Amino acid sequence: LVANSYGLSYYLSGVPITAKTEEEFYIFEKKCQKYNQPPSVYSTFRIYRQLALNLQGRSENTTKFDGSAMTEEELLSNFEPDTPQYKQTLRDLSSCKMMAACIFGDLPTMEAMIENQKSWPDFDILLHRLNMRLLWQALGAFVLARAKRGKEYGQMGQKYLKLFKEKSKHGNPNANVAFLCLQAEHKQSKKDYNSAIEACRVIQSIHLEALMNENCGLYQLKQKKLEYGRSYLTRAYQLYHAYGAIAKLKQMDTNYTFLKAVRLDNSSSKKTDGKAMRRQMQGFKKYTIELGSKK
Repeated sequence: LVANSYGLSYYLSGVPITAKTEEEFYIFEKKCQKYNQPPSVYSTFRIYRQLALNLQGRSENTTKFDGSAMTEEELLSNFEPDTPQYKQTLRDLSSCKMMAACIFGDLPTMEAMIENQKSWPDFDILLHRLNMRLLWQALGAFVLARAKRGKEYGQMGQKYLKLFKEKSKHGNPNANVAFLCLQAEHKQSKKDYNSAIEACRVIQSIHLEALMNENCGLYQLKQKKLEYGRSYLTRAYQLYHAYGAIAKLKQMDTNYTFLKAVRLDNSSSKKTDGKAMRRQMQGFKKYTIELGSKK
């Protein structure tokens, strides 16, 4: 449970992904097998490993989790359909795929992952697992609503925006960042994006800071404000590099040729920021009982 919490916190906090990230999750996976833990336990680490590989460009896929760590079909075949183990593994797989879909802008995957998670309540004994699921689900929902994929997505996004707003009133900095990011996606204004970007910067959520810069840049381009758009996209490119999302850089290189001239600081993505991880974990521990309880 503690090791699983480490993986969740790793991806929630935005700690940079390095060459050792996938290795760490592999060690956890093998430890689980050594101590005869069931597949439903160690399968989670395969999901975390494949997410790292996809983001780093060490897989042919970006949002499909078929690679050297796992394949989706093989992973789910370890469980009988409609069993708790199958449903829990599908939930965790869908949550991580939703994160990848938001980063890579894969709308069909966003829709599929929201469908996979519809039956799960807005409650979890692990607050960080709940936040991971609801945050990326809501971010994707707002993107789908803007793409006119259905009114229900906008309603879902607003529902979770209100939820995180309520949680942030209790003083949880992580919930506040989630709220500001969702508010920026809902209102789509430069002011709201800047508020979200600053909040992400303060707690060092590099991946969310990158995503907010990217989406703000796309919004500025849509408003024909080319200089602003390029500025935000350039910053997003630099942050994705700092995060270690090399596959995302390749995607942006293809979509925006001007980014190929951007200079990147190779030192920024070489080490894991332990302070960011500890800050996230402290926030989760402090507010788990209060914010994770059922009403």
